Amino acid sequence: MIGEVLILGAGKTGLAVLEYVASTAPEIVSSFTLVGGRESISLNILFPTKVEGRIALGTDTVPNPLMGEKYDVAIVSPGISPSSDLYQAAKEKSKRIISEVEFAFLEMPEKWIAITGTNGKTTTTTLVSELLNKLGIDAVSAGNIGLPLIEVAGTYKPRLNSIDVIQKRLNAETHYIFNGTDYEIDNHKIQVDPKNELPWIVAELSSYQLHNTFDFHPTIACLLNITPDHLAWHGSFENYKRDKARIFQNLSDADVCVVGIDTPDSLEIAQKLLSEKKRVCCVSVVSKNQRFLKEWDQLENRAYLTANKRLHIDFAGNEYDLGPASQLPFKGDHNVQNVLAAAVMVIAASNDSIKNLGEMLKRALQACSVLPHRIEEVATIHGVAFINDSKATNFDSTLVALRAFEPQKSVLLLGGKDKGIELDEGLLKQIKEDCIAVVCFGEAGPRIAADLEVAFSAEATTTKTAKKVELLNETPLLKLMPSMEDATRLAQKIAEQYPNPSDVVVLLSPGCSSFDEFSSFEERGMAFKGIMERLKQDIEHEEK
Repeated sequence: MIGEVLILGAGKTGLAVLEYVASTAPEIVSSFTLVGGRESISLNILFPTKVEGRIALGTDTVPNPLMGEKYDVAIVSPGISPSSDLYQAAKEKSKRIISEVEFAFLEMPEKWIAITGTNGKTTTTTLVSELLNKLGIDAVSAGNIGLPLIEVAGTYKPRLNSIDVIQKRLNAETHYIFNGTDYEIDNHKIQVDPKNELPWIVAELSSYQLHNTFDFHPTIACLLNITPDHLAWHGSFENYKRDKARIFQNLSDADVCVVGIDTPDSLEIAQKLLSEKKRVCCVSVVSKNQRFLKEWDQLENRAYLTANKRLHIDFAGNEYDLGPASQLPFKGDHNVQNVLAAAVMVIAASNDSIKNLGEMLKRALQACSVLPHRIEEVATIHGVAFINDSKATNFDSTLVALRAFEPQKSVLLLGGKDKGIELDEGLLKQIKEDCIAVVCFGEAGPRIAADLEVAFSAEATTTKTAKKVELLNETPLLKLMPSMEDATRLAQKIAEQYPNPSDVVVLLSPGCSSFDEFSSFEERGMAFKGIMERLKQDIEHEEK
């Protein structure tokens, strides 16, 4: 008996949990309550409800349980911060708070590949599932990539495995501390027992989703990188890193940890895992970073870009040459790292079941396609390429996008919803080296423009005009526009005044979330494509 269930959040994740719980037998779930939060909208429930339940929307108040003194378990959607009023109210009235990831895993604990990182999660998750399927191994991608994990678990294992574990946890005495708050955990571990008839769940996991995981135990877990992000939600960078590292918390010596070591904080986690004698495969595309890992030359498992730019993997005593990076359909070293990490996970999941795996994997990689809104070329006008990198919602993503187009110059479009993250020295240096101009826009535009102006001192002012002589200065031209469309149209004019426009790209890599003008980075990317269509039509009309 799982008892009374509280569901926090009325978005896609919360509704998937609601449908799963509400359709469960009443002898397992006695009641459910869904609380939607202040910004939730009305719901139409289109599925049968077997147990007593209620839905409360537009409130941060959690009602008392329908039957007992406290809810037996609260299942929280990833967007709800632990510091929010809704979360705190749920904590007071619940015996246990878990994430939807934890809940889905407890329902179906077999065959999980889990992937996290500040950047590259979606690309890598998509690659892993696509490659596995191309090689004849069933896999489904879910989680932060779109499909709620409980939907997958409910499809393949319609049961409530989580009951026993949750009940055991209610009396746990050990703890986990987050932001000064003590959360109960214990040493119970769920044993992963892969079954061939089930697909691999390839789960893209955000730090939000990992926060309330305790028993989560993937067979293969990957951390691509860590740079500052989502600090308002987590409270500090240290808390953010701690939640990212939770992906490895229950892995045994038989499981596989894949870690990118090209950011200092992910390198630190790799070193810790190696010291714990875990089965770690380190991934690196920057040779100078490898010297920071003293074990690099002795590693049994590693994936890297060779001096002659070939993809090489050493894993479980086998060597794999996946060909030159130039043959990949992806641009930029960051995508090479994503490919290497994905390939390692596919090799680990195949478990030597495929003959000529290296050659088959190489062919499959070369046949993969680039995901939309990720360094995606969407138009060329008068020789100038226009690049949609709307997925770049932090400045580290912007940095790797700029590097991807070297030695070409860029007119960079920066802006959107302000996340309060500062421009670091690495990005400022890259902008000065690679950009002929930066056009800022949106809510964050004025703040970013002001920061750039201070950084570039007297060399850049917002009053400059776009003349060819200025575009050859060492300091980029700096402009501020109210909207993304205004910024894009100005960027096109600036790019065409460069002595050789074909040497320039207009790069939408905003470094900010989209929520000032748009509902998602996908909508922002589609809007950018629409702007390009209108711009081309206007130019064609002018030239007639």
